[in-house]
Order: sequence, then C-alpha cells, then structure tokens
Amino acid sequence: MSGNELGIVDTRNIIRLVNELYQYDFSDFALTSFKRRLERMMEMHNLKYADQFLLRFREDPSFLGIFLNDIVVEPTEMFRDPSLWRLLRDEYLPALIQQSATIKVWFPQLSSAEELISFVILVKESGYQDNVALTATSLSDYSLEEMKRGKVRLNKMEVSEDNYIRYHGRAKLSDYYRVSEGYAWFDQELLAKVNFMRQNLSFENVTRSNDMIFFRNKLLYFNQTLQDKVLKALYESLAFNGHIVLGIRERANWNDPAKSLRALNEEESIYVRK
Repeated sequence: MSGNELGIVDTRNIIRLVNELYQYDFSDFALTSFKRRLERMMEMHNLKYADQFLLRFREDPSFLGIFLNDIVVEPTEMFRDPSLWRLLRDEYLPALIQQSATIKVWFPQLSSAEELISFVILVKESGYQDNVALTATSLSDYSLEEMKRGKVRLNKMEVSEDNYIRYHGRAKLSDYYRVSEGYAWFDQELLAKVNFMRQNLSFENVTRSNDMIFFRNKLLYFNQTLQDKVLKALYESLAFNGHIVLGIRERANWNDPAKSLRALNEEESIYVRK
C-alpha cells in the first residue's frame, strides 16, 4: 500500500480503535467516503501509513479533537445554492415568524461556520435578530471554538462573494469580515447570540421543538442504518409544522420517518413535519 492510501481493513481498524478508546462509533458511516476523508487527514497531518494513524491515536489524546474536526464533511462555501437562501429570506422564514414571534433554528453536526454565518447574515439583513433563537452543534470542541471566532477559510471567499451577489444581499460580503493569516475573520457580534453546544454522534442530546433544522447534503455520507436513525432523531426534534432543509443532493423518501414529512420544495429538498 502506497503512502496516504488505506485499505478497507485499515479503515475498519481505525474505526474500531476510535470506538474502543473514545466511544465514538463511525461504523455506520458510508465506508468509501469515510476512507477518502481518512486519506485526506493522513495527507494533512503527514501520516503515510495506517500504523502511524493508529499510533497517533494511542499516544496523543489531543488528536481526537483534531480527528473529529477533520473527519466530518468538507466545509462548503457561503450562500451555496443562492436560490435556497432567497427562498428562506423571502418565503419560509417570514411565514414561520408570522406563526410565532420567536422561532428556534438548529444547525446540527457542523464542522465549520460557512452556513451558520450565511444564515446569521440573512437574519441580520432581514431584521429578524429578535425573532430567531439559533443553536449550532458539533462533535468537536475544536470546531465549536473556531466557529465562535468567526473563522472561515479564505480560499472559500471568492465563490462565497459570488454566491452572496446572486443571493442579492443588501451589502458587500466583505463588509462583514477582515482578512488575516490566510483566513476571513467574521465579526463576532454576528455570532454573539448563537448557542454553541457539543453534540454526540448518535444524536441523543438533540435540541427539541425546532422550527427549522439545517442538515444539508450530509445524509449521503451515512449508510442506510444511520440515515434512518439520524432522520428519525431530526424529525422528532421538529416542532409541528417545523421545516427541515436537507439540500439539493438529498431526498427524504426512503424510510419510515420520511413518511411523516411533506415536501415543501422538492428541488431544494425542504420538508415540513406533518
């Protein structure tokens, strides 16, 4: 096996060790995509062979936080799929706020701040700061701290700026951040009211009675067992008439929890709890 490449047995050995040492069970993640992310981590951290990966876990307890931050889905750009963000601003959020003066919005299993900050900017520009109670959860304490600081990779900003223009934002995206040390640092005041929380892998410590949940383009990285479990947890955490945003690459039409969801917009994969 050449450097930075893993076999299926190597991948399963890493999953087994993480579960044995730290009780994080990734066995229901889609194996092929999980293997690719492990290989990406090996390249990032100069680990050429599986044995080096396993040794790092055994000898360096701090490596778990790095692993949990890096192993989740690759960060997206801001305002990805601008048509979705326009729909949220012009249609779905106003309708929910009309029903209840304060709505609860949850971003589960985040690894970075791009979508969270996109939503906070939407809320600010729409004047909804007093109408939205926002919670962001992550597997990783490291990710939570980075998000609190408003830290976004600078190489995401060119396409993010373009997305924001297509979204028809009311300012310039660059008005909200400064550039330093190869990152865009967003104004921390934007995130001051966000409730940041650790989340476990099984979604057992979820927030409840949410009016909107963002879980965009993540289910495809799980096998069928975990897809069913996660969608059930998300469904049960929705308020009646609560909305779940799954993203254009997902469809909620393949298991029992999905039968209790009605499509509001199939193109953007926005569903409502019946």
